[in-house]
Amino acid sequence: MIRASSLGPILRVLDQRERRADRLLSRNMLTRSMVSDPYAKIPLYRYVVFPEGAAES
Repeated sequence: MIRASSLGPILRVLDQRERRADRLLSRNMLTRSMVSDPYAKIPLYRYVVFPEGAAES
């Protein structure tokens, strides 16, 4: 498990360019509120596939 808020920097970069972040969050069964919660935890594999998905788009 890893803190969901660790995806915050990636989301900020994606949001500056396009709204791809929302699609990536949804595809990985994550929400903005989950990512903004400093105590929310997500499985490590979701953390790993999120930036991989961002790189593919």
